[in-house]
Amino acid sequence: MKRLMFIFSCLWVFTLPVLYSQVQDTTFSNKYKRDISADRSMEDYQKSAEYFLEVLKKDTNDLEAYYKLGMSYYKLSDYKGAIATYDRLVEKDYCFNYALTNRAVCKFFLQDRDGACQDIIKALTCNYPDMSSTREDYELFCK
Repeated sequence: MKRLMFIFSCLWVFTLPVLYSQVQDTTFSNKYKRDISADRSMEDYQKSAEYFLEVLKKDTNDLEAYYKLGMSYYKLSDYKGAIATYDRLVEKDYCFNYALTNRAVCKFFLQDRDGACQDIIKALTCNYPDMSSTREDYELFCK
């Protein structure tokens, strides 16, 4: 019986750090989700960009953070920064429709009409349920 208690004690000691790290990750994830919602009303897009850069240091596969970082750069009129961020996002998810259409808008603002058109065509091939605004973008950028 003492042997069994010793084994359970050892298991508990070795699993405690793992359980603690999962609790920390969950806490971070919940805070992050709250901050994503809050950042929509933020006027300080520089702080928003800094926040999402920190998020991406912790999780380089967080597609939502890439998207929000790109939007922050867009709001700061840093179209090249937004395009670079959307490039990384599209590398991870080829059919992230909003990234493709937002990247197209940034390219359009930088006088890259051909690049904008190519992104809109890629977005249209992804067949998202509501493509009406993307079709309107096609008319604007590609004709």
